[in-house]
Amino acid sequence: MSLISTLTACLPLDVFETDRNDNRSKVGMDNPLARLLRYAPNQYMTAQEFRESMTMQLCFYGNAYALIDRNGAGDPVSLLPLQSASMDPRMVGKSLVYRYQKDGSYADFSHSEILHLKGFGFNGLVGLSPIAFACKSAGVAVAMEDNQRDFFANGAKSPQILYSDRVLTKEQRDQLEGNFREIAGGPVEKRLWILESNLKNSPIGVTPQDAEMMASRKFQVSELARFFGVPPHLVGDVEKSTSWGTGIEQQNLGFLQYTLQPYISRWENAIQRWLIRPDQVGRYHAEHNLDGLLRGDSASRAAFMKAMGEAGLRTINEMRRTDNMPPLPGGDVAMRQAQYVPITELVTNKEPRTDGA
Repeated sequence: MSLISTLTACLPLDVFETDRNDNRSKVGMDNPLARLLRYAPNQYMTAQEFRESMTMQLCFYGNAYALIDRNGAGDPVSLLPLQSASMDPRMVGKSLVYRYQKDGSYADFSHSEILHLKGFGFNGLVGLSPIAFACKSAGVAVAMEDNQRDFFANGAKSPQILYSDRVLTKEQRDQLEGNFREIAGGPVEKRLWILESNLKNSPIGVTPQDAEMMASRKFQVSELARFFGVPPHLVGDVEKSTSWGTGIEQQNLGFLQYTLQPYISRWENAIQRWLIRPDQVGRYHAEHNLDGLLRGDSASRAAFMKAMGEAGLRTINEMRRTDNMPPLPGGDVAMRQAQYVPITELVTNKEPRTDGA
């Protein structure tokens, strides 16, 4: 959850305006929505903190909510995150109402007052929590964590049993048990057991199981990561190879396509549905910039930029801006290789000469 929410919040989120000729341009910070998404959604959070918090709740609860404050024109001017566990969306007649509980009291909000990020769900009102699906595996992981803690706190020793060829009285058994508990529970350097009167000790349980404990722990890490679509190599399990490729660029691309893309799409769709005024639909839209995550090594990046520039698909200044470099004079003109000419210009319609020359 931390990986998904952090990376999603790190991606630049911009607002674009599309004109009548279907040309689009990024709007400036004077646009209320762009200011919310890129700078400050409220008085006490940065844009990254807000999106990280919302995405974390989306991962944990399957839903994330924020209260929308609008100006007189209907533009959103503030987004205040709410606790997902305290929200209860419900249908009242044909209207969707969000009932929120805080400090023992309830407040009802209309659907236009709430930014709602929904995960996968069945009824269209709420998303399902991945934690609910993973609860069994999570419970096993917690139990295993407790077992490992007790195991290593005991000096990585399995339980012991004492044998005696004599019948002991209750007082003798209680005394032996107390002595052994004191030794076993003390510091490791003081755990010296001295046996007499034909007493023998022997471990019970475990040996192969203890040896497999760390392997089981790795399995639980991979199992929990699977519920969120996160590959094991991104949560520290790097022993096994990944089918997403060997290069960091290929692995980033696979993580983006199969894990982050659904969260990114939910963000963009929720913004389009709840934060853009009805009269501006089709004119404005929000979109994440994925270039930072897709960047490969410097050689691959240079080859890509060269190909884009030679094809005339990007200007020099557009490519410089991606690396936070200042523009160059004349760098806003698209260029292309001079030898790229239409095929029709390669065909001549001249009559063949008959003078032998």
